[in-house]
Amino acid sequence: MNESTVKAIMATPAFNKASSKLMGQLNIRRQDTDQYLAEELLIHRLANWTDQEILEAITSDAYTLPVLIHHARQDAARRHWAQDAKQLGIAEKIADSGMAEGVQQIESPGVLAEASEIVKAVFTNTATLQFIESVLTSGKAETMAQYNMSPRQFSKKMSDVTARLKAHQDTIRRVRAEYETRPMRAEQAELLKLVSIVESEDCSDQDIQAWIDAHQILAAELVDDPAIRYQKQVIESFANAGNTDKYRMVNNVYKRIAYINSKLNKQ
Repeated sequence: MNESTVKAIMATPAFNKASSKLMGQLNIRRQDTDQYLAEELLIHRLANWTDQEILEAITSDAYTLPVLIHHARQDAARRHWAQDAKQLGIAEKIADSGMAEGVQQIESPGVLAEASEIVKAVFTNTATLQFIESVLTSGKAETMAQYNMSPRQFSKKMSDVTARLKAHQDTIRRVRAEYETRPMRAEQAELLKLVSIVESEDCSDQDIQAWIDAHQILAAELVDDPAIRYQKQVIESFANAGNTDKYRMVNNVYKRIAYINSKLNKQ
């Protein structure tokens, strides 16, 4: 792929928006985030695209490229968080008796956020919460220095923490389940809003278009269906789309809600 094509992709509003969000997720420099996202796009999502196809997608303002950039951002975040396999099972790691010897700091913002929710659900004492947060973010050595603790004092404190965590496994499992299903629940809520619009007596094409305009990525996924003949028109001008395509998109909304419900019910 030509360097000029890469620069054109990186200049799009969709790329800038995704890169800004990824920068917040990974807590790294914007320059590094741009490169990380661009590599994810070129190696995976746009691997089979030609320069001409990409440039045409940019100039035509098609929704396909923003959707691919959105998914590339999600993939990039997942790959980043999965680099250290030890951090993937953070709930088990926290509750494991080995934590009495101290755990290494967590570098992944996503994993740290999950760990923080777990400890906040189990511990109510502010001082203990701050101590655990220090261990998770700074590691054993810095925490010992900050609290002026000897190795024996640190080990005793961590033993107490571990014992409490082991006694609250049900809480840990509940928090993990809630954390993992949060994006799915958020999507469910937005889809139910569309259902409410569709099922209202005074529903109009303009109402549905307003929802589509406010949920471009989600709407693009709903029309990403070979059975929908003119996908771009459904997205950009719902009122002028064919009735069959309209019905199929709405039908996909109900299918997606049913799928989400089935996944959530298994939790």
